[in-house]
Amino acid sequence: MNNKEKIEEEIRKTLDAFEQKESLPPNPYFYTRVQQRIKEGSENKSTIWKFLKPLPLACLLLINIGTFIWYFNTSEVYSATETRQELIEILSYDLDLNTNESNMFLAK
Repeated sequence: MNNKEKIEEEIRKTLDAFEQKESLPPNPYFYTRVQQRIKEGSENKSTIWKFLKPLPLACLLLINIGTFIWYFNTSEVYSATETRQELIEILSYDLDLNTNESNMFLAK
């Protein structure tokens, strides 16, 4: 027998062993235990998830309402400047460029 025939013989023995297997009798209470565990798991999760599922949606809704109120209650009005001089004045006021310390960086 060469190597290939030995391999084929072992494969045949293995497949025959699967066909001739003995069936084991199932535990008579297996199905009942499985059903009980499923029922217990669903009861425990349902009470917790009943309250936690809407929580992310409520948080998102509150954040959106807060952002909406903040956006429309701002007192600052942003307007476009007509001239370059107005833009320079606004920027110098915002950046506080009128102090002596910052004047040394301005090119005249």
